[in-house]
Amino acid sequence: MSKLKRALSVITSAAIAASVFSAFAISASANVTKYSNDWEAAETTGFSNVARSTAAPATGIGSNTGTSVMMQNDGSGGQGTQRMKFDAATGDKVYITYDIYFTDQAGSKYVAVGSELGRMGKDSYNDIATETGIALALQNYTGGTIYLNETNTGIATQQWLKVSAVADFSTKKVAVTITPETGAAYSGTVDFMDSSISNINSVTLNAYIKSANPALYLDNFSVSVPELEYKDGIVRANIAGTVIVASFDGDRMTGAKTYNVAADTTIEIDAAEGDKIMFWDSMTNAFPLIDTITVGPAATEEPTTTPTAVPTPTPTAVPTPTPTAAPTEAPTEAPTEMPVTERIYVDESFDSYTAGTVIASASGEGNSAPDAVTYGNITYKAGYRKDGIYDKISFTSGGALSVLGTRFGSSGRGVLFTFETADIPAVSELADGQVLAMSFDMATSSKFTVTGYGEIAEGALGSAS
Repeated sequence: MSKLKRALSVITSAAIAASVFSAFAISASANVTKYSNDWEAAETTGFSNVARSTAAPATGIGSNTGTSVMMQNDGSGGQGTQRMKFDAATGDKVYITYDIYFTDQAGSKYVAVGSELGRMGKDSYNDIATETGIALALQNYTGGTIYLNETNTGIATQQWLKVSAVADFSTKKVAVTITPETGAAYSGTVDFMDSSISNINSVTLNAYIKSANPALYLDNFSVSVPELEYKDGIVRANIAGTVIVASFDGDRMTGAKTYNVAADTTIEIDAAEGDKIMFWDSMTNAFPLIDTITVGPAATEEPTTTPTAVPTPTPTAVPTPTPTAAPTEAPTEAPTEMPVTERIYVDESFDSYTAGTVIASASGEGNSAPDAVTYGNITYKAGYRKDGIYDKISFTSGGALSVLGTRFGSSGRGVLFTFETADIPAVSELADGQVLAMSFDMATSSKFTVTGYGEIAEGALGSAS
């Protein structure tokens, strides 16, 4: 499968929520990827016929020069289903990836992922809500656009789609990004189709087509329970992803470092006590794969010697001059030279919102810009461009604001946010010596320019103001 172009991802944050571990953190168990198959050397597909269908290896489909799985109805009419089962993936979060190709054949076509899936598929758009066991399903009807859990993504058929998803069993929601070869990507968070399921153990390919023509193709399917082990500067991940180490001064992020880690690989990271470690699928999707880890004190002898050496000089040297010198001058000069006190108009940490898409720009003929949405004191807006620009703002589960862009957006075509606090003064209203300041913490995976601030280099991390 050819690699699809990655997009820009910017993360701004004032605080990242975290679980706290002392000394070191280690994942609960040694789960590995539950199922993974690219079918490159396959003579069989691993799927079995549930009803009126066939599946077979196929090569050279579209841009895919490798082998995939072709599924079709057997032509006898009615619902056709092929199913593949695997060891159950059980955990707070389950990571699902696959590539899918929908043909424009007449009738309904589905790919569903869930638990104990059976026969499914009917000849309409909105029938899968009655099916049991589904966490997420992609559906197409007679060559129209692709639906995700009955939500229209606006993505066309006859091309390979790369699907990345995190099923969160604590919320019974699934965060999904669908990246097509052409046109705008789709990203959003939807409810499980069946909230009663407790694991992922099967995938089905389904077609309601009254002919034996190919309905859809599947490739590079993988299901895993993400885990990250950490101890004394060493991490090991069971799947590929991005490790982020964020440093803090109180609630303020002062810097961050990113590390790409391969599956079942150990790497060294620079992490100090109090740092927060996150594990994402990528900087592009920004899907958190585990709960954030806070680094505890290292298991060394230093904690016993440090308290005896550091506190002794500090109380004797610092407190004595400060009370005698500072109180006499500060009360007399501060009121005359600093008549304007600091006032905070907007203070947003983004840690009180549910993870998911806030707003995304629209593209394609016949569409229009979405309505603006407001959270707290910030209103988020997105534009429209018919030739495929795709920008998105979302909240992450780590308490950050993620901004994603496929390319430069101007003239209101991208995404933007405005502060809805009426008493913020205009620059022309500021008195001599007064300043209006904005500060934020930022991390980026690609170089870009902030108007009025300057260029942000790739990998530049920390605070800006």
